[in-house]
Amino acid sequence: MPARSVAHLRKDLAAQAVSQAGAVTRRQLRRLGVSDEEIEGHACARRWQVPVPGVVVTFTGPLPQETRWWV
Repeated sequence: MPARSVAHLRKDLAAQAVSQAGAVTRRQLRRLGVSDEEIEGHACARRWQVPVPGVVVTFTGPLPQETRWWV
């Protein structure tokens, strides 16, 4: 996952995303204080992707193999 893709994220969320190749669960996001409305906002604005229910990818574009493993 490109480093610039986490530039807009809070430090704790960025660390989680980087450690999991950009894929995080909605549950992890909620634990980090991100609301469902924020998640939907990022997804609707196409800053984030929702490749499968319950999993969010914090960047746009094709998913690299490592990210697909996490998803």
